Amino acid sequence: MKTTLVKLTATCALAFAMASGVQAQILANDPFLTGGSGYTVGSVNGQGPAVTGFTGNWYQDFNPGSVSATPISYSGTTGYQTTPGSGALVNNQDARNGRALDPSVVNAFTAASGTVYISFLMQFSSVAGYQAVELGNNTDGGRFLQLGYSVFPDFQNSTDFGITLNASGGGGVSGVFGAADTSAHLFVLQLNLTSGTDTLNAWEDPASVTGGVVTGGTEVSLSGFTAVNTPSNFLLASFLGGSAGTEVSDVRIGNTLTDVTAVPEPSVTFLALPGLGALFLVRRRMIA
Repeated sequence: MKTTLVKLTATCALAFAMASGVQAQILANDPFLTGGSGYTVGSVNGQGPAVTGFTGNWYQDFNPGSVSATPISYSGTTGYQTTPGSGALVNNQDARNGRALDPSVVNAFTAASGTVYISFLMQFSSVAGYQAVELGNNTDGGRFLQLGYSVFPDFQNSTDFGITLNASGGGGVSGVFGAADTSAHLFVLQLNLTSGTDTLNAWEDPASVTGGVVTGGTEVSLSGFTAVNTPSNFLLASFLGGSAGTEVSDVRIGNTLTDVTAVPEPSVTFLALPGLGALFLVRRRMIA
């Protein structure tokens, strides 16, 4: 019986080790799940369900956005997994909606060194005005990152999806992806932090994200910048003609590519429960 107990103890230890190895160490993750302890369908303003990496409630600038239970349908990248049951954050009027990132996420963005990955799904019902995901604060002048579309000089042109760092209404460091349209798109960003200037690699609809490597898709590489404004909030903004349907979902931030492209694994405790249960039963039989 003692031998059996030793074997089961080792099995439990292995379960813990395996769980620690496979669990995605995601920093932030919001798939906009509705119902239960998640979001209520309707205005997002004032809602703040517990999700990894975010704190406080969603706030509005101009008008509120809303939460929809209808997911963004996307399956164009090998290795990327959408969250089952996900919904979407939607702007249907002139609005900027934001939620504060947890201090641990902000610290990851402002560290002297390291790598931070970001991914999200985005889709427009029409292409017009200004439509973009932003990192920064609740002001135009406080933006660190913008990714989307604009007829204004936020990006390099008014034809393609664009990305811009450290700018407000022009300037900054920017690049362009493919032509802006109403299809669902996956964007994956890799921010490389150093003690000097930073670099960023970003992909629109990569062909594959398996094995910790991004291949294919439309790639943009930016360099020679540092974070002028602290990326303390995640925001979705849409104005003028682009206000008629701008959606984002499956927002993820992590330290590895896998963190932001695969649905997070069950917790270590959950995976270890079967082993712990077996150990408990053996202990009871020995005592008996």
